[in-house]
Amino acid sequence: MFLDDRDETAETRESLGITFADAASNWTFELPAELTADQGIRTTSTAQNYGVIENYEAGTSTGISRLYTPGGVRSVAISGATQVLINEPASFEATVTPPGADLPVTYEWEVPGPNIINEDSGVTDTISYTFDSLGTVAILVDASNIGGSATATFTVEVVSELSVDVAPETVALSGPSTGMVGTAYSFDATVSPATTTLPLTVTWAVSDQDGVTVTGNSLSDSQTFTWDTVGTKTLTVTASNAAGAATATATIVISDEQPTNQVVVGPGESAIFAPDAAVNISFPAGSFAVTTTVEYVTGTQQALPTNVAGVQRFTLAATDDDGQTITRTTTTYNMTLTYTDAQLEELGLEVSSLRLLFRDGSEWVEITPASATSGSVVFDVDGIGQFALVGTPTQTPANNIYLPLIRR
Repeated sequence: MFLDDRDETAETRESLGITFADAASNWTFELPAELTADQGIRTTSTAQNYGVIENYEAGTSTGISRLYTPGGVRSVAISGATQVLINEPASFEATVTPPGADLPVTYEWEVPGPNIINEDSGVTDTISYTFDSLGTVAILVDASNIGGSATATFTVEVVSELSVDVAPETVALSGPSTGMVGTAYSFDATVSPATTTLPLTVTWAVSDQDGVTVTGNSLSDSQTFTWDTVGTKTLTVTASNAAGAATATATIVISDEQPTNQVVVGPGESAIFAPDAAVNISFPAGSFAVTTTVEYVTGTQQALPTNVAGVQRFTLAATDDDGQTITRTTTTYNMTLTYTDAQLEELGLEVSSLRLLFRDGSEWVEITPASATSGSVVFDVDGIGQFALVGTPTQTPANNIYLPLIRR
């Protein structure tokens, strides 16, 4: 390895050292110092042929390499349309690195027909070419200067009619609406229509988070975020391509205390959930395969059958970290519901008639008690949804009639 003073004469000035190639003919050499602007390096190599191994005997040849400089071309890239019309001129640009590469740079373009050679160019070079046949064509460019060279390939589809890009119309953004400080939550963005032209660039702008931009050949993207502060956090997702863009926004309320009407149950975990004085739920270990948030709300959306009277009605809603609804547990769980004698008397109910109704799809399904004690009934269930503790009236509900007292 030798230093060269870049005077365009291929002589060597100072020996830097020697290195040996490996079995794959690759070698490395560490320069003792960074090259200055007026320095370059050359290599000399000795090739030994016909079984002659040493002492520079007959069949041995030596040669000095081209000059390599700090400003030598290291790489080149081609940009342009990937789809062009037949018999219409199309432009392509080649750009070399580093941006401060030594000039001039020579570009040799390999296209159908004679090569196009542009000498004395800069760090970019542009050609205009007209393709006269349909199909997929590979364009090659070789860029070189005094200090290096590089090659790039670019594939072009020559067509008789350009395809029209389809813009994204909507973005569906799903994920949890409430959460806790320090907990990771996943959100999914799905673009429609299915014919949207790819690739898509999806940008996430999220409160108290670094922005995320993803470009790829998919109509969906998922991201996970964790917040360290409480408050309402806004997520805005924009999906775009060359034809247009679509945006969706969602919010999540981050708290530092779990709401009393919610419980989070991890996979393999058990939990006791008592959201109401009359409701106590015990989830055994393994009730959920994924981390699940269960929320309790009083009341039901659907009316009860006409032949029963409701002691209490409530709804359980369960979602995973991705905001997907869960309607069943992986194993049965225990639900203990309490009542008072006054409630039953007011409704005209006997303890023996009490049972649980569960809204399964479009109908109410009866669940009989697993056990009962004075003032409470226990049920084993595996559904998540609308529930009602009911009974069948067997007597006329107690009615008190108050008459005026008249003194004469």
